Amino acid sequence: MKITELQQDMASIKQGDKSTTECFTRLCVLWDELKSYRPDPICACNPKCSCDTLSNVLERRKQDHVMQFLRGLNGQFSTIKSNILMMDPLPSIARFSHMQYNKKGKLTTIMH
Repeated sequence: MKITELQQDMASIKQGDKSTTECFTRLCVLWDELKSYRPDPICACNPKCSCDTLSNVLERRKQDHVMQFLRGLNGQFSTIKSNILMMDPLPSIARFSHMQYNKKGKLTTIMH
């Protein structure tokens, strides 16, 4: 039941009156907790398999994190959300730690 509760908590997170940092931090805590219940798979093949299935699964999880974070942001970020979702590939969730507000209070992202 704990996994279901964590998934529900993650799906219900909305920015509301919280900062983007608070929203992101809350999601990170939940992602880490879920990972403790459902750790990343490890290849047990002998010899190690050469396909990319495992890395593809892990990459999809990272993309899910990006989309989940964006989905919870307030409407004022709709343009940024749309621009990010159109990127191929999606930026990693680590890049969201580089989000900052400019002098006008608008969220900007630093994409390297």
